[in-house]
Amino acid sequence: MKLNDTVKKRIVEVAFIIILSCVLFLSCNHNREITVQKQVSEDSETAAFDTETENDSNVGGENASPDKVSSTQDEERQTKICVYVCGAVINPGLYELPFGSRAMAALESAGGFSADAATDCINLAQYLEDGTMLRIPTLDEAQNGNFTDVSGNPVSVGNSLVNINTAGSAELCSVPGIGESRAKAIVDYREKNGKFNTLEDLMKVPGIKEGIFSKMKEYVTVN
Repeated sequence: MKLNDTVKKRIVEVAFIIILSCVLFLSCNHNREITVQKQVSEDSETAAFDTETENDSNVGGENASPDKVSSTQDEERQTKICVYVCGAVINPGLYELPFGSRAMAALESAGGFSADAATDCINLAQYLEDGTMLRIPTLDEAQNGNFTDVSGNPVSVGNSLVNINTAGSAELCSVPGIGESRAKAIVDYREKNGKFNTLEDLMKVPGIKEGIFSKMKEYVTVN
């Protein structure tokens, strides 16, 4: 009787161990399935994100919308200008320059002055705009007064008087006592108030007083 109780106890213990093992086995398999499903889900999400990113990249490239292309072109225009350099230069042609470049930079891009260039007839410090044509006159053209400055204004040379009603900034700078700032002030005053009627009207321009006027009056005219 005592033996039977021991056997039964062993059988119960073995059965408990077997049941516990089964439970642990099933639990491990369940956790493994959850892990696999989670990994598959993450892989699917990653693949979907990569596909979406690739599509966005294509949209930004060859399939870009006209608005995006236009915006890119506008940004390029803001950082670069295109200038045509011709006349008495070594290599006339179309040149791309950084925004804010001066006439000197365009001249250097074209190889500099040619042998017959009138080197003193162009204001090389003047800023250039996109689409500007910079034409360097020859010595013959300068002697005949048959050329314009960077802004397209007629330029007088030699002993001719400078007409303050028609001269551009570059030509005004050739007058003693007038630099870039005073030349700009004269042009601004003329555009706002109309033509000068007398030479003395120059003293109405900010920055030009009697002392400065006395230096320039022999070199300018209103006709």
